Amino acid sequence: MLIDKIDLTILRHLERSGRWLSSLPAQLKMTDEDISIRIKKMEVEGVIAGYKATIFIPPFLGGDWVWGCALATAADREKTVSRVLQKIPFVSEIWLNSNLPSHLGHNFSIIFYSKDFDTEIKFIKEIPEISYLEAYRISNFAFPMARIFSSEEKLLLRTVFDYPTADAAKLGEICQKNVPWIQTKLDKLVWTPQNKDGVIMVLPEIQFKRIQNYSHCHFILEISGNKDLLFDEFKTLGFDIVLDGRPFQGRYIQLEADMWGFNDIIAKKTFLETYNEVKIQGIIFAEEMRVNADWSLKLLNS
Repeated sequence: MLIDKIDLTILRHLERSGRWLSSLPAQLKMTDEDISIRIKKMEVEGVIAGYKATIFIPPFLGGDWVWGCALATAADREKTVSRVLQKIPFVSEIWLNSNLPSHLGHNFSIIFYSKDFDTEIKFIKEIPEISYLEAYRISNFAFPMARIFSSEEKLLLRTVFDYPTADAAKLGEICQKNVPWIQTKLDKLVWTPQNKDGVIMVLPEIQFKRIQNYSHCHFILEISGNKDLLFDEFKTLGFDIVLDGRPFQGRYIQLEADMWGFNDIIAKKTFLETYNEVKIQGIIFAEEMRVNADWSLKLLNS
């Protein structure tokens, strides 16, 4: 499938905020119908492989939580991801990558919630297939107590999990509630950047490899000289600094950027090579993003 920058904006919004469009139509100056047509096309073409509901755990269960990520390299990626999921109970997202060269950079990463981050990272490191792993704390959350839900709210949450693509009318039909009631409850229960007390999200599973004219890439660099000055210049040219410039494997800096076709990749590569202080050692291409949600159903049924 060929996409444009509007499609990418929609994908990024779905990835961050879930299926509820909220302020996106105003941001894009488009109607809900026009956005829905674009989303439907990406679904038909397999770029959006499906949707899954997942729980935002900190307010749901209460207590102190770390939201973290682990970047890992493994020869048998699928087998290793399966073992990670057996070790770590609250993995919400799995990202799969292709690396050039294959041994450099991480070929998968996980995003997960944890009450004992250091111990769980130790568990992952003990998985024999993993040849390299780095872990990072993204955010810390503290909620004094678990959120209390009425029986009707619990039913709505389970229904969203079972029917992640249902609209308010369909949810109301299943829950035997009118649409205004459903919408009012969703406004309170769905997590968005504007509603951080929400407890449920519906996220897309994205197949980046189905897009013909676009790739999200990380350039793996060795940099000498003043990094801060270089970073400022890179940002003005469309690069983002991964993990605030913390070196991967103790030596590599990662720059991420959206690449619109092969010529754009060559142009960005050529630009980076104009700096004597920069050596390109590899590149990472995003393949797909999976949503891991089985544990969410266990929470909803508890």
